[in-house]
Amino acid sequence: MKRAAELHGLSHDHHQVLHWALELKRSESADDPAQPFLDFWHGHAGEHFRVEEEVLLPGWAQLSDSFDESMATRVLGEHLAMRAEVLRLEAGEFGLDARRALGKALERHVRFEERELFPAIEAGLDEAALAELGARLAQAEGELGQPPGGRAAGPAERTISSAGSRKSPFDRGGTNGRSDARSGRSSRPGSGAAPGGGSAPGSRSTPPKRGR
Repeated sequence: MKRAAELHGLSHDHHQVLHWALELKRSESADDPAQPFLDFWHGHAGEHFRVEEEVLLPGWAQLSDSFDESMATRVLGEHLAMRAEVLRLEAGEFGLDARRALGKALERHVRFEERELFPAIEAGLDEAALAELGARLAQAEGELGQPPGGRAAGPAERTISSAGSRKSPFDRGGTNGRSDARSGRSSRPGSGAAPGGGSAPGSRSTPPKRGR
């Protein structure tokens, strides 16, 4: 499935999440070490969720007339449920079935975002609005120590030290990469640029302000 350049960073993150989802689904014992997954979660996956919650979804709501509240509600609800499950895992409350269930939940969540959420965002934003959203995402990812539109390291590179070096863009003052410029909205759902079109995520061009 072709993906708009502005969403490449988040989409690539999903490959890493799927790797760990598979590892959890393949768990053979409740005593399997949980720390490698927790290092990944705290080093990257949890921050990926926050970028979606605090940059992607609000930006979509602001910049598109075709914002789908039910989709956004599903994303936020699943994020909350998985955060709670990770807390249980950290507390040692997880049995084998719960580990496998978390892996399945992560996989379903990624498939939903890739097959439904991201295509809806791409279709509902015109070229200028998609570029604006991409710029905000690029800034958030850059402040996490990732190249704009680039990629997080693979699972083998997820060490405790690298996890500790990540700094959340939301722990700092300022606008968290959210421009005050408002993009022109698409006049109808589906009128956005095709996946892969539009400006690159690093673009800082600001679309014309909408009339009030």
